[in-house]
Amino acid sequence: IVGGGQSGNALQASRSSQGSSVKVKVYTISPNTNYTLTVYIKCPSYGSTYWAECAYKLGSNTASDFDNNGGTWTMVQKFDNSGTNGNGNTWVQYTKTFNSGSNTQISVGYKLGSWGGAGPTVLWDTLRVN
Repeated sequence: IVGGGQSGNALQASRSSQGSSVKVKVYTISPNTNYTLTVYIKCPSYGSTYWAECAYKLGSNTASDFDNNGGTWTMVQKFDNSGTNGNGNTWVQYTKTFNSGSNTQISVGYKLGSWGGAGPTVLWDTLRVN
């Protein structure tokens, strides 16, 4: 966690070598309710192979699940060097809507990975699920 976030402190990830860093937080939600998830992300473009992601999955899930079963998570925003390469390193809000169904928990994951070297410094802030 670092100061200078979109509204105060932000979750920051950076990599000096190849690999993947993942953090997942689990929050309580009400069943059978419509929600909007919003998060601010700041990501520079980067020349080497990297991926920076924010995603959610209903239920209580782990960082290991996000890393190993990313396809079962709903992507809020993904950046990588071969697709959407950053967002100009400015704070941008990203939004997803969903219905909780029978679930009483939501897992929100943040991931930064790189291949063959370092990756960019990425920040996430002001997560809201309401």
